[in-house]
Amino acid sequence: MIIIGDVLSGTSTSGVHHSGVLEGWFGDHWWNGRFFVLLVTTLLIFAPLASFKRVDSLRYTSALSVALAIVFVVITAGIAVLKLLVGSIPMPKLFPDIPNLASIWNLFTAVPVLVTAFICHYNVHSIDNELEDSSQIKPIVRTSLTLCSTVYVATSFFGYLLFGESTLHDVLANFDANLGIPYSAVLSDVV
Repeated sequence: MIIIGDVLSGTSTSGVHHSGVLEGWFGDHWWNGRFFVLLVTTLLIFAPLASFKRVDSLRYTSALSVALAIVFVVITAGIAVLKLLVGSIPMPKLFPDIPNLASIWNLFTAVPVLVTAFICHYNVHSIDNELEDSSQIKPIVRTSLTLCSTVYVATSFFGYLLFGESTLHDVLANFDANLGIPYSAVLSDVV
């Protein structure tokens, strides 16, 4: 929901407003505000999806979400590699600045993101019950975790390589600016 709200209606980070897709296309209106966009998304998309009795019914929705995550990684990696070949990316810092011991706690701000990313574990039992051959559960879980881990690591790696120290907490907000490549606006909207 947070990602959908950020992408469609925009977000404000540290006093800087990043316009969402709807605001960028149509301007600032009441109907592309965060509350209304999330309400419509919940009522028209999430409520019908949540009403399915079997997890198997969500296979196409899940495949679409994984495909979109992979498209995001491919676009981010492509832009980063292109800018790396052109030489317009500065050398990123390999280690964080730690001015005092209290700043070490800032490293743990990524933990909730990673924990939330792998919260799907409660679905394993219902997926196992719906499988014709329950011995397939181990390879399915292994594949899922490997795919999710790869997408998250690739997103963080290429996002940091592309934006460096100016990487925002929400990497999608970085795509609000001109990326300095041809078709930058189109790629930002796709992302």
